[in-house]
Amino acid sequence: MTGGRDSGKPAVAGGPTPHIPVLAGQMLALLSPRDGGVYIDATFGAGGHTRAILDTAATRVIGLDRDQRAVALGPEPPMRMSSGPSRRNENPRSA
Repeated sequence: MTGGRDSGKPAVAGGPTPHIPVLAGQMLALLSPRDGGVYIDATFGAGGHTRAILDTAATRVIGLDRDQRAVALGPEPPMRMSSGPSRRNENPRSA
């Protein structure tokens, strides 16, 4: 991402320079998605890692992100994916 709080540009994936998940290969190697598995992407953003998981195996992915603008810029959810808001930062114990 090229944006952020001090840049004057939106800090969302898919903005002026879309986020490209450069660690997707390593993530898949460590996660080893299996057919029938259910995975949670708690930093969904624009869905790059979720798409990689869905493309690897017959899985289901639940995507969560606080920034619904970023989620809206992501791919259309396939039948095996659901997404929603994350309220993690509203709980001081989860920081």
